[in-house]
Amino acid sequence: MTHKLIVAGVVIFFLLSCKSENVWEEFEDSVFITYLHDNYDIPITENGHIDLDNDDTLRALGKITFLNINNINCISLKGINNLVSLTQLYCGGNRLTSLDVSYLDNLYELDCSNNYLKSINVSGCSDLEILYCNNNQIKKLKLEGCKHIRWLKCGKNQLKELDIRGRNSLNAISCVPQTDDKNNIQNLTIIMSPGMKQIWEESWAKWNQNANAIFEE
Repeated sequence: MTHKLIVAGVVIFFLLSCKSENVWEEFEDSVFITYLHDNYDIPITENGHIDLDNDDTLRALGKITFLNINNINCISLKGINNLVSLTQLYCGGNRLTSLDVSYLDNLYELDCSNNYLKSINVSGCSDLEILYCNNNQIKKLKLEGCKHIRWLKCGKNQLKELDIRGRNSLNAISCVPQTDDKNNIQNLTIIMSPGMKQIWEESWAKWNQNANAIFEE
């Protein structure tokens, strides 16, 4: 019980600290706002906004750990970083063109497949273990901050190069096919640490045929 109170206190302190530092980002998508209101009792104003100056609202947002908004037809998840306790996010099948979850350092599972994403920022997701971002339009995928990633699915994008060096927790990757702007198949180069050569040859290569493997420190 004492541990739970301490954790709750830390979350609340973090929320109020963020407020004082003015790092909150406003929610802008009415569909997303309505979903949070209807499913998590997040208060909204008469104008249909989420009031980030309200401490009770911040606490309510900070309690959300699981979010499944697949196929709700939203176009923006701006404001998602206000859900600081979020661990699982499913937002596939929407109309998203960009996604920034860089402040969600508790997030360990993200499925944003089947959107129109051109960019995705997971740089601060130090606990991320599962990332599915396939069937988008992503041209660059940076995983430097994702030290614990285990499962990666990023096929059907526009990647030319993917650097997974140092991602030693990886169990499985599926990264092909990749296409260009005209939807023609293009080659993907995967840069790996030398220690990954055995698992590439024994397992990953058969799931990523036609990808070029390079092993570098």
